[in-house]
Amino acid sequence: MNYREAIKGGFGVINRNWQLVAIQVAVMLINCLGFFIVVVLPMVIVAVATGLDIEGLSNLKDLPHNVGTYISNYMGLIAAGIFFLLIYLVVISVLAIYMYGASSGVIAYSINNPIEKFSLKRFFREGKRLFWPMFGYLAVVGLLLMALVIFVTVLFVIVIVIVDFLKGLDSHIGFFASIFLALLSISVMLLAITFGLAVTFYGTAFLVFQGKGAFVSVKEAIQYIYKKQSAYWLYCIVIGASVVAAIILMLMGLPFNEIPVVGVFIALPYQFFTYVVQSYLGLFSLAVIFVYFYSGISVDASIQASDTFVQGDPGQGGIPPQ
Repeated sequence: MNYREAIKGGFGVINRNWQLVAIQVAVMLINCLGFFIVVVLPMVIVAVATGLDIEGLSNLKDLPHNVGTYISNYMGLIAAGIFFLLIYLVVISVLAIYMYGASSGVIAYSINNPIEKFSLKRFFREGKRLFWPMFGYLAVVGLLLMALVIFVTVLFVIVIVIVDFLKGLDSHIGFFASIFLALLSISVMLLAITFGLAVTFYGTAFLVFQGKGAFVSVKEAIQYIYKKQSAYWLYCIVIGASVVAAIILMLMGLPFNEIPVVGVFIALPYQFFTYVVQSYLGLFSLAVIFVYFYSGISVDASIQASDTFVQGDPGQGGIPPQ
């Protein structure tokens, strides 16, 4: 399958399952409401219950000189804020994992069953089936991405030190060498980041389509991209186009903030529209990767009926028969 066919197939899958975009938007609204209920409202209650000195707290201009005093006076409020924020982060993380697993499962099923329509029943079934396998997988991927971030950070610091040293040589050779080294380091960092994210997407495909475990999915995704480098470049094209589209949308929305009064009423709907487009592009990127991956694999698992996946271990996936 070439890139054009994969992109066309991705559009087809997401357009057949546009309800996934609506669900993501609904979850975003739930997250916003949840922040108010789980964090803001309890903090207001705690502040009132403890007799918080609002006037003293509002005098933040003296904060740099009285950090210790503020911390000692409002230690209970700070601790409560951290506690409620952690609860909120745990809740939205669980919801995000469930959403990612359910969306991945629905997209995979739709690829193999192009005549099937979207079903909320299947969405919740896939979310339940893939939650724990996806939880373990994302934990492994998170460690991998953390290692990449550390690598990129260390590389960035080393490059800055070397570039400063070369500039201090006060020579044309040092100047051009510093530019070359800076460009080389940027290329390496972009390669590391995009490769890590590509592994994340293709590893998800191994997990969902073939029921691989977390470590095996990551390992086979790395091997898959290494052997089939066109898969990596497809990811770069798709994610690059999504990033460019997001930047264009952001730049188009900047003038709204400069319009007095009316600008706020225009900016809010536009931000909502931007989130909808970004949600669509994110699901589209996942669908393109899945379509391309599915076109080149031999499916090992199968199911007995068109509406149920392989039963058994929740980590064992499988897709409907071709």
